[in-house]
Parts: sequence; C-alpha cells; structure tokens
Amino acid sequence: MKIKCDMGFARLALYACITASLAACEHSAPSESDAKQAVTDTLGDCKYFELKGFKKTNGIPGDSGSDYRVEVHYTVRMSPDSDVKDYVKQWSTLYDRYQSMKADAEQKSNDYYSQKQAYVDANPNDLSAGQTFEAQHQDQYKPMMDEKIEVGNLASRLNLNSPGQFFRSRIVQTCPNVTLPFLSNFFRGKPTDLADDVDMEFTQTISMIKTDNGWQEAR
Repeated sequence: MKIKCDMGFARLALYACITASLAACEHSAPSESDAKQAVTDTLGDCKYFELKGFKKTNGIPGDSGSDYRVEVHYTVRMSPDSDVKDYVKQWSTLYDRYQSMKADAEQKSNDYYSQKQAYVDANPNDLSAGQTFEAQHQDQYKPMMDEKIEVGNLASRLNLNSPGQFFRSRIVQTCPNVTLPFLSNFFRGKPTDLADDVDMEFTQTISMIKTDNGWQEAR
C-alpha cells in the first residue's frame, strides 16, 4: 500500500508539472526586450536615431495563442551630425541677414509712403500729386524696390534650402528603413532646433507573432 501511494503521488506530481508547463506555453507573451527589438528593427540601426526610455505598458493576447498585441511607451532621440550642425549654422547666418534686410526694407517703405501720403494731403487739388511725388523721389523709390526684391530672393533661398530639407534628405539616403510618417514627427519645430538633439515620445501598440525564432513584429 505504501508503494502504491507513493507511485500515485508521483503520477499526480508529474501530471501537475506537465499541466503547468503547457499552461505556461499557452500563456507565454512577448517580453519587453522582444517589443524593444521590434521597434529597434524599424529604425534599422540608423545613426541619427537612438531609442531611449523604452517601457512595455500592457499586453493583450490574441485568439490563436501565437499572436499578441503589446502596448509600449518610448522616446526616440534624433541627433544631428557635424555636417547638419554646420549647415544649420550657415542657414542661421543667412536668416539673420534676411531679418535685418527685411526690417530695413519695411522701414524705408513705411517712410516713403508716409512722405508720399503727406505730399498728397498737402496738395488736395492736384489729382496727380502721387505721381508727381514719385517722379521727384526716384532716387528713393528705386533703391527701396531693389531691396524689397532682394529680400524676396533671400526668403526663397531660405525656404528652398532649409535645414529640415537638408537633414531629411540625409536620413532618407542613409536610413532606408525609416518611414516618412515617422520622420515627420521630428521636424515640427524651428529650423534652428535641428542643430541640437530632438526628443520625441511615442505610445504604440505592436502586433507580434510567435515564430521559430521567438516573438517578432507581425508584418
């Protein structure tokens, strides 16, 4: 009786162990490192981006037992290299020149048209007073208009050659895995901000599937 009791207990213990093992397999879930690797893979080891502060916040098992949705929160830091920093510096110098010229052109324009209006008001019976003033002040009018044109040209140069355009093109060429929707998150500030690190926080739900190589993002 003693032997039968011991064998029965052993079978029960073995059954409980197997059951627990199967239950553990059925309820296995992607780890935080699995989810982190999925996000890292989307960045493709891009030298401009660094994953920081990664945290798995929740997980929802799927119906098949081999799929899972993982909720995560993390920060991605975008860092410019020396070429981007130099470009931003050059652009900033041109922008300062534009701002100075724009202010000067606006002041000259305000002065000119104030003087013109004063002349017209002083000669109410002369219907061509405005044209007369312009003819008499060509030496003031032409430089004012030339400066306005130069200010407009500078504005076009700044827009067409912005640091954002430059930095984006370098990332696209160097890091083909980075998507444009993801990239757009980092270019919402001022162009001069791109001379420093830009941190963006993300909250994401990752669909994952269990494979022979472990948990991976479902694509």
